[in-house]
Amino acid sequence: MHPVQALVSALFLALSLIVGTSAFADGNANSGRVALADGHPDSYIVQRGDTLWGIAGRFLKDPWRWQEIWRANPSIENPHLIYPGDRIELVTIDGEPRLQVGERGRPVVKLSPKVREVSDREAVPAFDVSKLKGFFELPRVMNPQEFNSAAYVLKPVGEHLIVGRGDRVYVRGLESQHGREFGIYRMGQPYKVDVLDMDSGEIRNQEIGREIVHVGKGYVERWGDPATMRIESASEQIIQGLRVLPPDPQDSFISYAPKSPDPQLRGKVINFMDGLVQGGPGQIMVLDVGSKAGVERGDVVGVFIGGEVFEDKTEGAVSEIAILPEERVGLAMIFRVYDQVSYALIMSATQAIHTGDTIATP
Repeated sequence: MHPVQALVSALFLALSLIVGTSAFADGNANSGRVALADGHPDSYIVQRGDTLWGIAGRFLKDPWRWQEIWRANPSIENPHLIYPGDRIELVTIDGEPRLQVGERGRPVVKLSPKVREVSDREAVPAFDVSKLKGFFELPRVMNPQEFNSAAYVLKPVGEHLIVGRGDRVYVRGLESQHGREFGIYRMGQPYKVDVLDMDSGEIRNQEIGREIVHVGKGYVERWGDPATMRIESASEQIIQGLRVLPPDPQDSFISYAPKSPDPQLRGKVINFMDGLVQGGPGQIMVLDVGSKAGVERGDVVGVFIGGEVFEDKTEGAVSEIAILPEERVGLAMIFRVYDQVSYALIMSATQAIHTGDTIATP
């Protein structure tokens, strides 16, 4: 490419980034009073199978603003949790709408001066977990150094040539404080993004995390070094060197609720699960933002297309460039967050979502 052309292209790219970021900050940040949904009820009794996303949608035009009007009962342990049978009431406090539990639908044990819940196992999850087929077998994200320092499969017990379900293996490096159940993983693909080197002006393809692929799970029958683990399930042959990890602490769906992300959040869709090149409702996408960007579980992001800087060659054009508006084509809830990568479930979409699409606050 001619040097002048390269310079023009770089300027177009920089302008699109600057304008796109400011457009999101001005046009998509949540502001003002939370809007109630048309035809919203005054109260609702929570049913089995409900989700926080679904309940929020009954009352709110924008379900991700749930936490902005939720009024937790301070006398109840884990007041953000909701259970089947609870009556959710829409009330007005100081002129503003609020949602609260008006009546508990599950038994409690009274411990003056507080009230302590009996069990949290039936609490309503953030979204329909059944949409995450094989969720507990989803990949995780780690850096290679951390992964290679984890416990590992040493060898089969006995003379097995092929190790699978029901067989036993020796494992080194296990720690009993993590419980008895473990997942078995292998190294997967790197997640990479293009980064502009401000010193050289060159674009570098930088790794931001490594996919760790789940290939099986097992439980410890005998502790020691090595420990003995029986294989409960396996999607691939269990071989020496595979890493053994405790359950991901992010496997719970009742510890968070839908919420608005940081107004300045902006990122890209970089991948989809199962090798897909595009996704729709109920599918999982990989984002190039994580905890370092302020992302948290429960954050609801919009998926946007457009925003390109378009060179207008029309005779008599108003100007030589036109900035195309960005259009929201989907919503997704983030449910797993790592340093620079996160996983999000697509909640709704008006068209197919592709890698490279932009994500930002709705």
